[in-house]
Formats: sequence, C-alpha cells, structure tokens
Amino acid sequence: MPRIPIELEINVYPLVIATPQTLMLPKLTLQSDLSRIAIPTIYVRKVKGDGLQIKRVSSTLPFLKLELQTEKAGEAYTVHASLDRSSGLSAGNFEGKILIETNDPDARVLEVVVRGGFY
Repeated sequence: MPRIPIELEINVYPLVIATPQTLMLPKLTLQSDLSRIAIPTIYVRKVKGDGLQIKRVSSTLPFLKLELQTEKAGEAYTVHASLDRSSGLSAGNFEGKILIETNDPDARVLEVVVRGGFY
C-alpha cells in the first residue's frame, strides 16, 4: 500500500490576545504638541468564553500614559496610550513594552512592544 506524506502547518493562538503586538511610532519632534499624536488602540480579548479580568496595565517607558477601558466585561478591553511630556523626554530612539496583567493562567502577562524616537 503506497504512503503519501502530508505536511501540515498549524498556528495555535492563545485564548487571550492583545492586538497589535507591536506599536511603531514615527520619529517625533520634542517641540510638537505630543497630546495630539494618535497612538493605535490596543485591543485585549478572550477568544472563547468569558471571565477575563485585567489586573493592571503598565509600561517600561515612563512617558507613556495608559488608560484601560472595559468594552465587554469578562471578554474585551481596550488600552489607550498617550505621551506624557512631564516625564522628562529626551532625543533619541526608544524601545519598551506595555505590560497587561490578566487573571488568565495561560496568559498572565501580555506584552506589546513600543518603538519610536524623538528628535
């Protein structure tokens, strides 16, 4: 009996996801009105089921101000980021993370990378 090998590629996604996973900010001038810079919204959701809770959102970048909003309790949340000039911005490139702590045992901390620069 002949054998025919079949190759499969499978992507397994976690039940709790944050999208986008990377925020690429353009080079920004320090003299600009940073409060008007539009930073993409981060969506956090549980793909199947409910019971998701966001315990805390934080950033490794001190100039990012974060606001968590509940879209659908137990299932969907949004994180809005803005730039805080009072935290001592300086010229140069930066890279950091937004950390989203959840109650899900398989996704305790979701990380969103943030990259950009000031001149």
